[in-house]
Amino acid sequence: MQPTSIVVRRASDDDHELIIELHARSQLATYGGLLDDDARRRIPVSVREFWTYWRSAPAREGLLLVASCGETLAGFALCESTTHGMMLRSLHVDDVFRGRGIGSVLLEEISNWCSKRGVLGLVLHVVRGNIAARCASPAAHQAQRRGGRTLTAPPPSLALALTRSAVGWHW
Repeated sequence: MQPTSIVVRRASDDDHELIIELHARSQLATYGGLLDDDARRRIPVSVREFWTYWRSAPAREGLLLVASCGETLAGFALCESTTHGMMLRSLHVDDVFRGRGIGSVLLEEISNWCSKRGVLGLVLHVVRGNIAARCASPAAHQAQRRGGRTLTAPPPSLALALTRSAVGWHW
């Protein structure tokens, strides 16, 4: 299924269930091999709890974008302000649409939104075993080539700092 046109827009309430479903599928595909059976079984529940909490939490600065191809949700990205600064909380692309630049487009839209608000850094936490997010995506390769840095954090995650410069966002 080749997308003819990908549309990126702010998420609406109508996207809530589709985001939950995609997020759970993506978590299982990405982290399923790193987790025990009990943890894998809990992924759909914990994803639903996260999004239920996120929708009901007090308003904070942030942006939730969806990328769609026709009526199909292809991916989404969530960026929000935290006590530690601006964080790329979540970026997932449906397996059917991977490798087509959708994650890069979502990251670029988040980056542009942050830049317009004067945000100079963006933090992303990545599980050590998520090699695709750390190394395989075009956005990660671009950021690493531009001198980005990996911050230390307690296992099992790495904090990747994305900072704005004249040439773009860096890891």
